[in-house]
Amino acid sequence: ERSPLLLAAAETYEFALKKLGDVEDTTRDTTQVIPVWTACHLNLANLYLEIDEPAKAERHAGEVANHKTAFSLLPVASFKAHYRRGLARLALGKPVDAAEDLICARAHSPGDRKLAELCAETMRKIGKEDFFGVYKVVHAAGAQVKEGADKSSNFVATLQQGELVSVLEAKKNATGQMRLHVLPWKTGDVRGWTSLETESGVRIL
Repeated sequence: ERSPLLLAAAETYEFALKKLGDVEDTTRDTTQVIPVWTACHLNLANLYLEIDEPAKAERHAGEVANHKTAFSLLPVASFKAHYRRGLARLALGKPVDAAEDLICARAHSPGDRKLAELCAETMRKIGKEDFFGVYKVVHAAGAQVKEGADKSSNFVATLQQGELVSVLEAKKNATGQMRLHVLPWKTGDVRGWTSLETESGVRIL
């Protein structure tokens, strides 16, 4: 029986996190604490998936996925966080949220066939087209990224020519223009909606 051993390991990691306390974006935490803090949360997410406690796995993986310094400092950890939170959300019956996490994970590991299949299966489950692959901004002026598919929504980021993005979803707005829900690689978990092409018909992605 592995469960008692896994529970004991989980208790050890939980205790370590209490000792670490709140992780701030300071130089000390960046160089010393954040890697340890990240490993504890990711190991806990994995352990809780093993013992069928997906809600706890979702919470611990989310701590890493939502931490901007951990994302920029440890990109592989971000992949693991999104992947494990995606698995937890599937187990919790949250396929829409799971799909977004799994696509984010795939952006960090586009050659992972098993993950690609899981993404495609999850997207089919929620009735959305899977835009597999990585896209590059080809428009010389780049593009603005908005909070929503409507062009009048708040501005959140700017894409530069040559920048790479993963596409999470595509739909037409009220005026019939195709809008893409994108995850820019360089800005971590900042995501939003942009156009597929300019009003003059010049492609953006």
